Amino acid sequence: MKICPNCRTENEDKYIFCVNCKRTLPRISQLEKYMVDGMHYFDKGDYRKAQECFEGLLKLNIGNKDAWIMKGLTLKKMGLMREAYSCFESAGIKYSTQRCSDCGGFKRCGECGGSGVCNMCSGRRKCMLCEGTGDCLSCGGSLDSCKMCKGTQKCVRCKGTGECVYCNGIGVCGKCHGNTNCSNCGGTGKQIKIEPSSVSRDMRKYL
Repeated sequence: MKICPNCRTENEDKYIFCVNCKRTLPRISQLEKYMVDGMHYFDKGDYRKAQECFEGLLKLNIGNKDAWIMKGLTLKKMGLMREAYSCFESAGIKYSTQRCSDCGGFKRCGECGGSGVCNMCSGRRKCMLCEGTGDCLSCGGSLDSCKMCKGTQKCVRCKGTGECVYCNGIGVCGKCHGNTNCSNCGGTGKQIKIEPSSVSRDMRKYL
């Protein structure tokens, strides 16, 4: 269904001009490109770019139910649960909320316990194997015949950077990115359960 961006009249997808105001409607090919690109970024885990694509589609056609669903799922992946609720409501799909399975309703990140720091390096940002030297633990960075590093003379975990590989040397939790909230429920303590029968068959695999 296309909703005219000018007068908000509902139109069938096949229509080129609005049945009410006669203004030109967005082209199907243009809408499909936004959707295909958005799904591509979503599958890659680039949720910021996926969000931009779905929002671009909705600016042209606010009546695209699948775009609302995918934007909601994208925001859910980003931990923005309240915004995700709003998208699902705009899509008109049925959903319920239940206690988050990751944090048990406590709202805190299960990875760091709500501290916001990397639980492997405790915020020190240094590689736990070589203690930040970047050198091979076995040869100390002095042998090109070392069996452990195979002659690279570098730490086998951090590859010589000296940085914690779990947080990439940032020092913050890799799961909540330092904001301390559970990434699954966005700090709400609840998670969304969508009724599959209320969405299209193509969308069900993403739920």
